Amino acid sequence: MHWFVVASQKEVRIFIKTSDRSKIELIKTVTNPLGTVKKRDLIRKEAGRGTKSLGGHLGSTHYTEGKRHDPHEEAEIQFAKEIAQFLETERLKNSFSSMTLVAEPHFLGKVKAEMGNKLQESVTDWIKKDLQKTPQSEIANFILPKSEPSSFENSI
Repeated sequence: MHWFVVASQKEVRIFIKTSDRSKIELIKTVTNPLGTVKKRDLIRKEAGRGTKSLGGHLGSTHYTEGKRHDPHEEAEIQFAKEIAQFLETERLKNSFSSMTLVAEPHFLGKVKAEMGNKLQESVTDWIKKDLQKTPQSEIANFILPKSEPSSFENSI
């Protein structure tokens, strides 16, 4: 079975072709709980996470932090990891034989970076396209191959 995986930083939707092969059916949606949180709210959650240490002078306090990352970027990376882990689990269960992976360019790179070699080999098409707000009917028009005209139509 071929999966069509449409991912964004907010959610991932997995589709399959219907029996008539001209439509797609949604079989799974996974939403990123941090995907809709505003950047400023993520920063507030990170506030106060530095570590307090006493410096070399009596009475002085220094605050240090580990490497700083953009909290929004960290949330994207974490969701990309979750997507890759989910897809790897499903690959091992033979839920699909191949897939088309569609995502906005920078997020597609993050997901690909989290995928193992075997999982990457199962991807037949990597499509850099943001379909996050695209309705299912329009996604079908974009990801399903266009049928070739018959030889009869070509001869007319």
